[in-house]
Amino acid sequence: RRRRRRRRRTPAAALPLLGAAISLGALGSSAASITDTVASKVSHPWENATKLVYNRVGKAGSTEMQVLLHAIAARNGLRIKSQGQFFPARETMRKQLAALRPGDVYVNHANFLEGAVSPDTAWINLVREPVDRDQSMFYYEIDATQRNDKVVAEKLALRKKRGPCGCYGLEYDECVRQRHEVQECNVTFLSQQSKYWCQKDEPDCSLDTRIGRLANDFAVVGLTEHFALSIQLFEAVLPQFFTGASEAFAKILKKPNAKAGSLSPNHKAGDLHMLGAVSKKARSIIAKENPDYKPEATFYGVAERLFWYKVANFLGPPRELLGAPAAAFGGEPLDHHHPLGGGPEAGSPPPPPSLRDSSSNRSTTTEDSSSDADSL
Repeated sequence: RRRRRRRRRTPAAALPLLGAAISLGALGSSAASITDTVASKVSHPWENATKLVYNRVGKAGSTEMQVLLHAIAARNGLRIKSQGQFFPARETMRKQLAALRPGDVYVNHANFLEGAVSPDTAWINLVREPVDRDQSMFYYEIDATQRNDKVVAEKLALRKKRGPCGCYGLEYDECVRQRHEVQECNVTFLSQQSKYWCQKDEPDCSLDTRIGRLANDFAVVGLTEHFALSIQLFEAVLPQFFTGASEAFAKILKKPNAKAGSLSPNHKAGDLHMLGAVSKKARSIIAKENPDYKPEATFYGVAERLFWYKVANFLGPPRELLGAPAAAFGGEPLDHHHPLGGGPEAGSPPPPPSLRDSSSNRSTTTEDSSSDADSL
């Protein structure tokens, strides 16, 4: 009998640096600096940070994160500093951050701020697959369970006023198709999450700049699609803030009156049913016609790969951790990056070659109930 050869698993410490495998030549200096960036993150410069900044991306699980932070605040000696003014001016935000004391956690829909990152101050965030995030925002605008009746009425009136381009009474998938068919309509995102990595009113904030900040200036950026695993990563990288977070999150989910948010995709918004399905046809239209799709998908792709790299380094190889090959380490990127079901979109970074696996990839899609604060 032939003996089946067992594949040797690579220990996390021996995994090659992600930057050495990513090919993002079109993006310039930031892509070139990812190797050095990830190398520095392995040594973990924020392990002694005493202040936390969460400039939360809207529609990416930030409501759940707020609930979680309040749940673990007492245990970790944290003071949650939630801000009422979204996207403050640079000087306003600089003063707010300067006033933080050890144990403070700044929480706000806010831009990045140059000069506000230090070994004493760690920045975190969550990002979401761009089409799924846009779909969530589309429904949130008119969701009376999350917003007051006046705002919902105004949004509905605006959609009706815009005619076929406003998509009044249509589901998200139908809206994308209709805008594609009507000549005067444009297929666009309601906002770009990568712009949270721009400074307020920054005149020249290129994709290269955003990716550089993503890689260099954030201790952890989690993925909404892997929310529970993101919490484990926050806990491993920043235990001084997140000790007990996974345990607390499990308890939150067990509460009968827990606010589901990202974890409950199918609730009704007006006459729309928010079924969460976006067809391959609609995704194909978005990929071809939406000018923001390629940069947003590229930014999210880099965030994905940085996330899985840190999972491997701080939690162990994903193959062992998850019981199956991590999607980001497969031979093809995640399906939701490829509306046509083919190969990678132009400009999308490939997975690390040494970690490729022939097994099929799987991904999940969630809805979010975070604040509507996307003026970017």
